[in-house]
Amino acid sequence: MKKRQLLRKAAAVALTGIMMATCLTGCGGGSGSDSSDSSEKAGGETAGTDEDADGNGYADKLYLYNWSEYMTQEVKDGFQDKYGIEIVETTYESNEEMFAKLTAGEATDYDIIVPTNFFVKALIESDLLEPFDEGAITTFDNYDQSFLDQEYDPGNKYTIPYLGTASMVVGNKKMLDELGVTINDWSDLADPKLKDNLVVMDDNSGYTSLAYSCMGLDPANKTVEGLDDAQEYLVDKISPNVKAWCSNAAGRDMLVKNEAAVGYVYSGLAAQILAENPDTQLYLMDKKNSLSMDVWAMVKGCKHKKEAELFINYVTSPEIAAKLVEYSMYVCPNTAAKEYVSDDLKNNEACFLPDVFFENYYMMNEIKSDIATKNDEVATIVKSSK
Repeated sequence: MKKRQLLRKAAAVALTGIMMATCLTGCGGGSGSDSSDSSEKAGGETAGTDEDADGNGYADKLYLYNWSEYMTQEVKDGFQDKYGIEIVETTYESNEEMFAKLTAGEATDYDIIVPTNFFVKALIESDLLEPFDEGAITTFDNYDQSFLDQEYDPGNKYTIPYLGTASMVVGNKKMLDELGVTINDWSDLADPKLKDNLVVMDDNSGYTSLAYSCMGLDPANKTVEGLDDAQEYLVDKISPNVKAWCSNAAGRDMLVKNEAAVGYVYSGLAAQILAENPDTQLYLMDKKNSLSMDVWAMVKGCKHKKEAELFINYVTSPEIAAKLVEYSMYVCPNTAAKEYVSDDLKNNEACFLPDVFFENYYMMNEIKSDIATKNDEVATIVKSSK
């Protein structure tokens, strides 16, 4: 499983606190972990040191600041072969790390970033994103329109979706039948007949979201008081059924090897399970399903805007988007890419979400600090109860 999948739990951060901190420390340089220092940038170069040496109208280099393990060398090489532009990629491990670096005066080092939807508003308000030139991005028609014109970027003036993650239930039909369990609703995961047969992703916010869904409440509107009820539900109803709290290879293997009957997992893990075990299937609920989306965006004042827009059009073309979803197995919003993926992936609903998913879903947003703290407290108690 890609490292990117494990980092979704970084959503539990209050952006207001981050923005205040960067205002206080931004002029003093970056802080926190740095997954890729300047030495990784082709001899320590920064954006703007390269000129059009080939006379083709384009700069020789384009600077991408991206999640680790989220772009293939094949795609970067293909872009360079086609346009003569080398992609110089530096990586980060969280939205917070990326945001801190940009607000610490290093924004001009990069042309393109890949923030998650719930960080876009903060980036816009901090004047860190460059709007697309009108008509410059020509690939919006490739997308399922459900992914566009979202609240975080109305009209897609600054962003276009890349790949996403949804929380899903994937189960082994044969094992569930043998246990006498039918999955039609979130609350079915609390069926006592599932004792020691449930895998739950290790995500503190995900635990309480599951409880809210099982109780028929809205996970997008959590309260501290409501989380007390969620804790009680998790301890009494869910924990007895849990075989493992995990979202890594161990959890995947339990479901692939028929060691557990059902899992509440991220879509990337679900896609792998569906691909590797023909007895498994996706169970989509009629209550709110969560979705988060990483997006392509340009850094404010980027020195290679023309090249950045060219690259964004390239990676959102159907053929290249197909290569990227084949590599990642995340949610692909680019429906035109479906024609170019393998037959198995075409039918993998964890990658290409069916229409029913969008009948009742919500986009993951910023988690306020009091809710994040309470999520952590609940998770500690719940995991110790098993």
